[in-house]
Formats: sequence, C-alpha cells, structure tokens
Amino acid sequence: APLDPGEVARLAAHPLIEVGSHTSSHPPLAQLPIRAQRAEIVEGIEAVAEWTGETPRAFAYPIGRPGVDFDAGTQQV
Repeated sequence: APLDPGEVARLAAHPLIEVGSHTSSHPPLAQLPIRAQRAEIVEGIEAVAEWTGETPRAFAYPIGRPGVDFDAGTQQV
C-alpha cells in the first residue's frame, strides 16, 4: 500500500534513508506535452518537499520504454 505523507516524513527522518521523487500521477511522460511533463515532475518534487521538509535530490521514473514512456524531451525536463 502507498505510504501516507506522515509515513514518508518518518521514513525520510531516518539517517540512512533518502526519499526521492517521481511524477505526481504516474503517466507515461512521453505521451504528454513538455509543459505537462514538467508539471508532473515538479508536482512530485513539491509534494515530497512538503512532506519531508527537504527538496529531494533523486528522481525515479519506473516506466522505462524509450520513445514510449520517455523521450529526449522528457530527459531534458
């Protein structure tokens, strides 16, 4: 089950754990216009920052089919 914001904050407080971010609603980014891709990424970063009090340094994108899920535009974002 997904963690709630309080659980994410407690996890991030552990000295050996770093919480990163990813998209806010998990779409295949390459299927979206660049502006929407950026919004998905920024919203994910802002949520993690709000929950943990720190801007995440890492970004994970678990959908990985080149040209389908991400493309050159996605990588630039």
